[in-house]
Amino acid sequence: MTFDELCKLPGTQVVLFYGIGCAPCTALKPVLRAALEAVGKGDPVLLNVASELPAARTLGIRTVPTVVAIEGGRPRVLFSGAKTAEQLVAIVKELA
Repeated sequence: MTFDELCKLPGTQVVLFYGIGCAPCTALKPVLRAALEAVGKGDPVLLNVASELPAARTLGIRTVPTVVAIEGGRPRVLFSGAKTAEQLVAIVKELA
């Protein structure tokens, strides 16, 4: 699924932009998944930043990992870099 396709879906989507060989991205995936499950949000969508370069540029993504929420077709960057499990739960609780 592409970023543009995600923007057309109803509800809220949480997208993790990652890079191949990015150790912080690999470490963040299970922690983000657990935080989303803890608040009943489901799994994040994983997008390789190199495959979605136009979207990454539009969003101003300059580093990975970067997590974006798409709410009602409108993307917004939630954070970049690593976060603790507690920080992630607090961030995803704010999503609709």
